[in-house]
This record gives sequence, structure tokens and C-alpha cells, in this order.
Amino acid sequence: MRFSTVGLHRVWAGHEPDNAASGRVLKRSGMYLEGTRRQDVFLRGAWRDTIVYAALAPEWQSDSAR
Repeated sequence: MRFSTVGLHRVWAGHEPDNAASGRVLKRSGMYLEGTRRQDVFLRGAWRDTIVYAALAPEWQSDSAR
């Protein structure tokens, strides 16, 4: 994906803390761990955290593997 093609500077994704496999996928895709959004979504009757990963256009484009 080229950020400039779609006019983006930053993309992000999140997953629940108990879903470590999703975190591994995001990391392998070139995203960086940014942190935890505490109790940021009400899901299945409880407030839950979200682990956030992101990639910036300059970081992504500097990786020659993409």
C-alpha cells in the first residue's frame, strides 16, 4: 500500500489485550505499538481496553521491503 495513493499520512488499528495473535499480525505488517487505550470501548457488557498500533507514511516508505 502506498500512503500517497490514498492520501493518508497515518493508519492505525487496535485489538483487545487478550488477542495477542492480532498484535503479532499488526507488528508483522509494519505497524508500531503505540500503547493502550484504557477502558475505551463498551463491549459484551463491560468496558474494555484497546491495544493500538499505527504506521506513518514516512516510516512505511523508508522500508525498502514494501
